[in-house]
Amino acid sequence: ANLINVARQISLNGMLAVGVTYVLLTGGVDLSLGSLVALTGVVAAGFAHPGDWPVIVPVLAGVLTGTACGLVNGVVVAKGRLAPFIVTLGMMTVARGLALVISHGKPVSNLSSSFTSLGGDIQGLPIPVLILLAIAASSWVFLTNTRLGRYVYALGGNEQAARAAGISISVVKMFAYTICGAFAGLAGVVLAARITTGQPNRS
Repeated sequence: ANLINVARQISLNGMLAVGVTYVLLTGGVDLSLGSLVALTGVVAAGFAHPGDWPVIVPVLAGVLTGTACGLVNGVVVAKGRLAPFIVTLGMMTVARGLALVISHGKPVSNLSSSFTSLGGDIQGLPIPVLILLAIAASSWVFLTNTRLGRYVYALGGNEQAARAAGISISVVKMFAYTICGAFAGLAGVVLAARITTGQPNRS
């Protein structure tokens, strides 16, 4: 029981770790993950009030918000050729500010039971842990068995050599940051479901 509880506690950090792996493999960095978790949790919670929307709507809202923020990071890093440290630091501030504005600085509560069940269990197994295992396994398969996955490794190994080999550096970077943002959005949704509130100050 204690091991299951520990696994439940680390599952959110695990989702973020899987996402940022893509970025780190390209030689980049993402400082905005904590703020993205807060923003996406607030957005998801805003659509998760009882009787308002089916559970898929807040889930998609949170994940798509994270994806959009990750895409912005990727575009600015790849096309603007700015340092990832600076770009994601800016996104960290922007996302936190948006979370506070959307929630008016207060936790978003009164969430539907169908939404909060995402933070519960299935047959004694925590759903967040199952989600983590699914995205970790799929990411491992993707990175080791697909062309784009190999491009991610190649870019981090030697960007100039990857460019000389015909790899689109900008596309790979945008992809990595977008996936990172999507997984941060998923973590934000699961966190909101677990604690039954969207917390703008959570990181």
